[in-house]
Amino acid sequence: MTQLTHGERRRLEKGVARRVYEFTDDKKEAAWLFKELYREIKDRFGVPTYKDVKSKDLQSVIQLIENWSPLS
Repeated sequence: MTQLTHGERRRLEKGVARRVYEFTDDKKEAAWLFKELYREIKDRFGVPTYKDVKSKDLQSVIQLIENWSPLS
C-alpha cells in the first residue's frame, strides 16, 4: 500500500483548510477546528498522522472532509 504522494497530501491539506475556513475566520477557532478535523481523519483511517493515509483511501478522506462539521 502506498502512502500519499506530495500532490495528494497537498490536495488533502487544501481540502482541510477550505473546510475549516467555511466555519470561521477566527484564528483561534480555526486552529481548534484544524486539530479536530485532522484527529477525525487519523481516527477514521487508523493512522498516526494524515501523511500516512494510503493513496487508495484519498477519495474517502476527501469525502470525509467535505462532509465534516465540528459537531460531528
